[in-house]
Amino acid sequence: MESMVEELGKPVAPHPAHVSHGPVFIVVNPGSGRETREQKLGTLKAELDRSGRAGEVMVADEGEDIAHLAARAAQRAEREGGIVVVAGGDGTVSAVARAVVPRGIALGVVPEGTFNLLARNYGISEDSTEAIRIALTGQTMPVQVGRVNDLLFLVNASIGLYPKLLADREQFKSRFGRRRWVALLAGMKTLLGEFRPLTLDIELDGQRRKLQTPTLFIGNNRMQLERLGLPEAQATERGQLVLLTAPPFGFWTLLKLMLQAALGRLNQASEAEAVAFRVLEVARKPRSGSKRRQFGIALDGERARIESPARFSVEPRPLWLIVPMAIERSPEFEAATAIGDPGVTAPASGPALGGLAGA
Repeated sequence: MESMVEELGKPVAPHPAHVSHGPVFIVVNPGSGRETREQKLGTLKAELDRSGRAGEVMVADEGEDIAHLAARAAQRAEREGGIVVVAGGDGTVSAVARAVVPRGIALGVVPEGTFNLLARNYGISEDSTEAIRIALTGQTMPVQVGRVNDLLFLVNASIGLYPKLLADREQFKSRFGRRRWVALLAGMKTLLGEFRPLTLDIELDGQRRKLQTPTLFIGNNRMQLERLGLPEAQATERGQLVLLTAPPFGFWTLLKLMLQAALGRLNQASEAEAVAFRVLEVARKPRSGSKRRQFGIALDGERARIESPARFSVEPRPLWLIVPMAIERSPEFEAATAIGDPGVTAPASGPALGGLAGA
């Protein structure tokens, strides 16, 4: 009997991932990357034509919502036995992933953002031509997905200081362009400014505590966490997420933490606390004069608002990501997928891998 999982609070049966030679629906964010709109679309259409596969390039032009476009692409891929490919940064990839994960549709990625953490974590080239070829010819791999309330994320989620950093980064990018040094400069401006710490009630794997901190960071990307020097990074391949936090700090402590993070030695910082977990619940009191208990959150580089309490966990279903044929899987990943969650169905073609360990 097929197991049942929840889709945004509604029970649904999982669908098999559609891969192989079906049609390809490419969702494009024309505002990401360094190429012009024409160059980007030309590369994608040329490789799609060269593959001989049917499909369509779907562009999120001005006024077009990525989430709605992704939903249409996923619906057509499910109906016609195809796959979805997304061309954009981590935020765009995450938005499209939210449409394909509930349907079990395989997803190819053409990375065109500032950091491209998901793609780099799984060996997907940052060259557009090579990336689209991987999407059309690669193998599928189940990738762990994070969840907070009814929203999904792939790389990280954060409340507190980081959402403010994103707002500052968008202002800087509008003035100086989409470059990594611009993002870093915006980050310095945010971190050196004034910010009131959050007072939170948290429940971590069943244990309650109060916490005062400038930010809560939840990681789901092994590469990002390893570059910070956190040994807990491997937990993201064992069905867990990683919480990173720190007490309120002054300028010199901030400077020290930034240096240790840049050098990949954050594990040596006594002020920073990292812990792997399966379920984390975060609550905050409403501000004075307000009855709503919403707070800002950043999900894979995009800002949103959610109701308190926020419940972080691992989504029971993975993202079926299309990766290079030669990618190596770590022992931790093999151990996690060998568990064989009956609620996860392997793709119709390509390596038949078991499901990831759930929350």
